[in-house]
Amino acid sequence: MSDRPGTGSRPREEFRKLQLTGRSSYVVSLPKKWATDLGLKPGDAVAIRVQEDSSLLISARGGTPPGLGVQLGEVRIAKGSGDLQSLARKIVSLYLVGHNLIHVTSADGALTLRERSLIKHLAQTKLVGGEIVEESPRLISLRILASYPGLTVEDALRRMFSLALAMQRDVISALKTLDKELIQAVIRTDDEVDRFSLYIVRQLKRAVEDERLIKEIGLRSAKECLGYRLAVKAVERVADHAVRMAENMLLVEKPLGPELYDRVQRLGSMANRLFEEAMLALFKRDYQAADRAISRAGMFPLMEKEAVEMLLGSGLSAKEAANLRLIIESSREIAEYSQDIAEITLNRTVEDTL
Repeated sequence: MSDRPGTGSRPREEFRKLQLTGRSSYVVSLPKKWATDLGLKPGDAVAIRVQEDSSLLISARGGTPPGLGVQLGEVRIAKGSGDLQSLARKIVSLYLVGHNLIHVTSADGALTLRERSLIKHLAQTKLVGGEIVEESPRLISLRILASYPGLTVEDALRRMFSLALAMQRDVISALKTLDKELIQAVIRTDDEVDRFSLYIVRQLKRAVEDERLIKEIGLRSAKECLGYRLAVKAVERVADHAVRMAENMLLVEKPLGPELYDRVQRLGSMANRLFEEAMLALFKRDYQAADRAISRAGMFPLMEKEAVEMLLGSGLSAKEAANLRLIIESSREIAEYSQDIAEITLNRTVEDTL
């Protein structure tokens, strides 16, 4: 297979000699096929940006590859055979990869009320910047604001963290009296956590594809994208476990005795403190604080073992004991995700300690 431009695969790297023009400028030629593909012609401007590694990023300004024929970020999908969850997953996936205008159409009749309601629900509760801009019996158009310049990745992650922390605190508090209203509020809050999670992932994907966006979304370098992606996933899972605890509490028929509640409450509070310490260490880029959080997490298995032993000797019915066991397991999972977050901080900052 030839490596010459325009025949077979495009070469990944080319070498071209610098030429001196006048007394103070160097000139280097650009591949003709690259310029042609982007519709550039003599006299058009290109943007040149110096990267952190001293390389140059050259990009067209306003050049559109021939044949696109649609607005950048616009996509049209035909709804499937009535599987609502499949339709929801496709819309979320299109949002994550960066599409800004999503048309959902029906080729076999009108969109059903459930389908229209689903799309509106996604726009309102899951997709930051989502707005319904057109609706008819056969079409719904969902527009996504490309980004909020004032909402950096770290700002969005801080919001996720504060919501997940409040969910965990509330769910432990609700266990004392089985406060159904507070438990339901915890479950509803998970939608807000998911909104910020999807927004951050969308922003990180855009930045990976275009390094010019790194500073725009508040990161120092492209290397931080992976760490933030892992942190977002961990915070999302903490919120999911708070919801799981709340759902299991709805199955508990009567409040716990003071001694057993105190044991489960201490376990949940310990997991909550670990989560808070790990996230603050992440935001402050504090290696020592993250290291301490991991060390403190080593006490958790013993605390869990003591809580389970007390639960097994409490005389509760098998059903209630099983529900409480799942609540205890969720606290342990939150502690483990907190360790993961602390390890992300270690990996980001270890070189600063040398």
